[in-house]
This record gives sequence, structure tokens and C-alpha cells, in this order.
Amino acid sequence: MGEGIDIRWKCFSLQQANLSKKADFKHWDHIKPLQAAKCAHLQGNDLFDAFHMLLFEALHLRKKDINSEEALESIAGEAHLDVPKFMEDLKSDASKRWVFEDHIEAVEEYDVFGVPTLVFNGEYASFVKLGSLPDSLEEQFQLLEEIKDLITDKPHILEIKRP
Repeated sequence: MGEGIDIRWKCFSLQQANLSKKADFKHWDHIKPLQAAKCAHLQGNDLFDAFHMLLFEALHLRKKDINSEEALESIAGEAHLDVPKFMEDLKSDASKRWVFEDHIEAVEEYDVFGVPTLVFNGEYASFVKLGSLPDSLEEQFQLLEEIKDLITDKPHILEIKRP
């Protein structure tokens, strides 16, 4: 179950993407959660996974503002990260650069315009909006396989939308 699946999380700023192309304003000052994810990943995949899930739960389930360093520090503690190292990395210019690089790659290489966008085999990029996920991990992997098959095997399908 899930063999052969290599998940690589990348950053993409919806706020930046939704700005008018003519806008001088850049939204890069609101990317702390994206930077935080990159910093958590420096501490290993397992800790990143824990941090990432807690970050999503804080934003989507608990409706918390996750843009402050205080909120991110608290979530890092919940995820059992090395919090002083995490905060040091979060304040570095490198963490911003990592987010910029991911965002630029998403736009220039894959024409990403929204999240989540799934990229299969390094070439098949598709925006996929889901409702709730199946309960079991097995069913979740099956759904991912079905989405992958649809995207990679049926390139003539450009959009499916339910009212």
C-alpha cells in the first residue's frame, strides 16, 4: 500500500498568485507558514509530517491564525521539533529563498495557479480539489492512484467540475 509513491511537498503562495500581474505589491511578507514548513523539513521527514499535519489542523480545523512566529513556535513544540533550531532557521533569509524557489518553479515549470496541484512523473500537473478523504489509509492511496491514472492516462481531459 503506497509503494512507489514519492511525495515532495512544495511551496506555492496563493496570495502572490492571485495578485494582478500589473500589481507592484508583492505578498512575500505573508509566507511565514510556508517558510515554517521548509524549516520543519530540515529536521527530517517524520518531524516534517507531524508539523505539516498540525499546521493544516490549526488552520483548517481550529481556524487559527498561523502567520505569527508565536503560533508557528507553538505548533513546532507540539510536533516535537527542536524549537530553538526551528526558530533560528525560520528567521533566516534561506527559508524565504526556499519558498521563492518553489513558487517560481511551480509557476514557470508547471503553470500552477492553485492548491493543491499534483504533479505526476514530473510532467503531469493538475489542480485537484477534493472533499473529505476516505477514512482508511488504503482507500486514500486507492483514490490517489485513481487520480494519477486519470491525469496521466487521459491527457485529453482538461477539466472535470461538479456543480
